[in-house]
Amino acid sequence: MRTRTLLQLPYQAARIPLTVLDATLLKRLPADSPPRLVFERLLGSLDIVAGRLLGDRGVEHRGAGLREHADTLSDAVKLEQDAEQRRRAAAGTVQEARRQASTLREDAQHRQREGVQEAVENERRDRGAATRRARTQASTAKQQADARAASRLEMIEQKRTSAEARADARTRRATTEAKANLSEAAQKKAGAASRRAEADELATLSEAKQQARKR
Repeated sequence: MRTRTLLQLPYQAARIPLTVLDATLLKRLPADSPPRLVFERLLGSLDIVAGRLLGDRGVEHRGAGLREHADTLSDAVKLEQDAEQRRRAAAGTVQEARRQASTLREDAQHRQREGVQEAVENERRDRGAATRRARTQASTAKQQADARAASRLEMIEQKRTSAEARADARTRRATTEAKANLSEAAQKKAGAASRRAEADELATLSEAKQQARKR
């Protein structure tokens, strides 16, 4: 037992500068900052190796707690980053779908206006031709011209309606996909919060164990 204690003293002395560095500099950084997580993981690995070599389970458990705390916070950070990326992607998808739908509607309306103007001009020409051919057939020619114009207008309206329906369907699909991505992002964010809570609990438990050993 005395031999083990003598072997522990050099390690504890060598660990003091790392402890001071952690307490004075790294503690000022956010708990989930990469430099602090790397240092905490390194310090935990050193404690695990030293604890096993010295046969000191307290040191080994302390190292395991540090490693687990760092790994848990690292997982939480990755989950939060993934959730944020998915949220941005979902927002971009909805915006692009709305832009495309607006373009389709404007194009359909433009074609409708051109079609109406063309139909009016065709009707005017048809009426003039019918009048020149024969006044007695003017009424019949007018009815035929009106029917053709009505048919053209109906076809134009059908095309416009079809274009708007495609635009609306694309918007609905994009919105559904965006909602799914937002839902998944929210779940990942909730998972990140859970991992953070778990990390805090591990840190508190580890601190309590260290305080208990000191007593």
